[in-house]
Amino acid sequence: MKKKRTYDLRLIKKRHSYSTSELSKKLNVHPRTIQVWRKQGMVPIEAHSRKLLFMGFEIIRFISEKQQKRKQKLKVNEFFCPRCKSPKTSMLNDIKILVTNKKIGIDDLSIHIKGICEKCHCTLTRFSSKTKLKNSYWGLKLKEGHVRLEGYPPSALNTDIKQEILW
Repeated sequence: MKKKRTYDLRLIKKRHSYSTSELSKKLNVHPRTIQVWRKQGMVPIEAHSRKLLFMGFEIIRFISEKQQKRKQKLKVNEFFCPRCKSPKTSMLNDIKILVTNKKIGIDDLSIHIKGICEKCHCTLTRFSSKTKLKNSYWGLKLKEGHVRLEGYPPSALNTDIKQEILW
């Protein structure tokens, strides 16, 4: 299976030219990968010269387009399954909403919506915020699972006690 990668395009300067060896060192790839990219459509400055040079803006354009093609738009009730490499839904009974208590912006909290893939049973995670959740598909259908047992002596157990979302 091919390993798909994202590259740090901030390392590439738009107005600088790069040889195959310089570019392979910069992006930490094999020089043969650069040659394959050329055959896939990355255009060198002079196609018939002995030493191929690529302009930075051309490299950035090519890799950005390559990464955009891999992106997949998720529907409202879908997760991206890392094992299946495609959008999948989760059984409604297997979905949990976890409030992380990490702030997003001034007055919003981060949440994780977790589920289990119907096909491969892999854990699925989708990130959102508490204000987006209120009016979303998940806010209307799901229950929250982040309650902590409290008491004396302080309990070390965490559980997934389900309760209705009240907001």
